[in-house]
Amino acid sequence: MLVVLSGALACASESEPVSIPSEPTVDPPDRTELKFEQSGTLVLAPGERRTLTVLADPPGAYALSFAMIGDVRDARLDRGSAVTDTEGRASVEIRAADTVTTFHVRAWIEDGPFTEVAVAVSGDSFGDLRILPQYNSSREVGTWTASIVPRTNCAAIAPMLPEDPAGAILATAPAKEPIVVKNLPVGPNLAVAVRAGHYAWGCVDMADLVANGEVAVKVDLADKPLDLSATDLELTLGFTPPEEPYQGILASSRDALVGAFLPEDNPAAALALLDAMAAAYVAGSEVDAQAFAAARSAGGWDALATDHLTALPTPLGDQLDAWMLTSSAEPLVLHGRLRAQGSPSGLALFEPIRLGIVDAAAAGMPAEHLVTWTGQPGDKVHLGASLFWLPSRYMAGLCRAAALTGAGVDATMADALAVAADCEGLATTLGGLDKCDAACVAGLCKKALASRWEAAIDASASAGQIGEIDVVAAGTAKVDDWAAPLSFAGAWSGSLSDGQIAAPIDKAPVMGEPPPPAEPPP
Repeated sequence: MLVVLSGALACASESEPVSIPSEPTVDPPDRTELKFEQSGTLVLAPGERRTLTVLADPPGAYALSFAMIGDVRDARLDRGSAVTDTEGRASVEIRAADTVTTFHVRAWIEDGPFTEVAVAVSGDSFGDLRILPQYNSSREVGTWTASIVPRTNCAAIAPMLPEDPAGAILATAPAKEPIVVKNLPVGPNLAVAVRAGHYAWGCVDMADLVANGEVAVKVDLADKPLDLSATDLELTLGFTPPEEPYQGILASSRDALVGAFLPEDNPAAALALLDAMAAAYVAGSEVDAQAFAAARSAGGWDALATDHLTALPTPLGDQLDAWMLTSSAEPLVLHGRLRAQGSPSGLALFEPIRLGIVDAAAAGMPAEHLVTWTGQPGDKVHLGASLFWLPSRYMAGLCRAAALTGAGVDATMADALAVAADCEGLATTLGGLDKCDAACVAGLCKKALASRWEAAIDASASAGQIGEIDVVAAGTAKVDDWAAPLSFAGAWSGSLSDGQIAAPIDKAPVMGEPPPPAEPPP
């Protein structure tokens, strides 16, 4: 309960608006700090009055508000607001409740900083408590936080945990040390709650606090179950397929891509290239189609194009092989993002980012895959997935990566293919035709190669050959303050298939880390 007070000795049951004095005030600087002069818990006898002083740093005339938080009973403050003097000081008088209780007094600047002091009221003196957290878990603990509430019990405050109940006496300690709480009221039952972050907590009742002495109490903590509904991880799966089936997958995928691009024998490749050039030139015009066909026939372009391809220092198929071989030597990993699906539980979304060095979309992987994602005690996590890819698109991505290495940012695969096929040399050999000189013919060659390439990269899809990566992964998660997976590491088994050949994978590494924070907008 938050009680805001105004007027002399206002009762805790009243809740009048805070009145800000009309004295001159200043806006607080960004780094203004408030603190009570009172250190530790303020201990009072029932009905006792005490003056509390607040200090503002840097000093200035700031408008303050005061309130009591928690089980205040009939405690009172003599004012609900004040203005600090030139030294940054302001005071409020508190009259203690007539019964045993604990609560907090808060002082704050509107839209600015605040400070609190704990108050304990007892007619039977005060005692100290040494709390010994009992926690058997793999989760790392940095700090213990204890909340002690008198005149209640653990069952009553359980719905509030792991949050700190309003008005509780709070104390912290490093993970390997006990929590010592001084000046607790003797007599009533105390609900003693201990938490580690918000991922583990426990509570015990005790009523045998000793006046002017110290009593030890053990508090057992239990873990909050893994909160997989908050999953948001970058996921990396290493690949270690056996050499023989994996090379078979690469060879089969290469054959699909290269065979769909241009036939292996030069006469057939020349015909396919010229047909694509004609399609790029005519653009639906019957007159242009006739002109191109006439020039092709009269100039003997089929034979000239065949000779040109035969004379290339590196045949086009060999060039594609060289590019693929260069890129396929890179380590093979699958990188993506694992996000919570929400309802129903036990499912998540995997968003692939890269397959090896190839962008996932370029490798024909769908933007999202529905996967199984479950947790078990001990922060054990299990992932099951069937992920799809297109082998010809993946091989095309390998080609593109090597072909454009060192090229400008605007370079395209069509540029690399035009150089590999020596389109300028072909145009010089063929000559021009009506409305299309040699430079135009070189451009037609480049466009033709680009169109053949775009069709070739979808060879797997056209043939109904869909690759699949089956994943069964297990690992141990580290959790954040609220028991959501912060990272996890483990191993996975499964297989890599191109739709025909399957390469088994056993105990390959899998790691999950949180994604990098989003960059702020410019």
